[in-house]
Amino acid sequence: GSRGGPPLCGRCSSKRSEMKDGTTLYVDPPRTHCTCYNLCADASKFKSWDGVHYTEAANAIFVSKILSTNYSTPPLKFQYFCST
Repeated sequence: GSRGGPPLCGRCSSKRSEMKDGTTLYVDPPRTHCTCYNLCADASKFKSWDGVHYTEAANAIFVSKILSTNYSTPPLKFQYFCST
């Protein structure tokens, strides 16, 4: 969904299909001839800008899960690789 959708949904699905390349919405907003480029003002509630590119909120979740070692076999803490 787009505006008003559930948390962690794609931000610009309607504009992505309209523009055929949602990434241009964020790369160069003034040249897209679209007045919706302020759509992603609160990226902390969404996982993706355009269905392809993750937001900082999503990246933070992914990194915290990876660094938790819950998915590692054997479960080595990140500090193990940083010891001098």
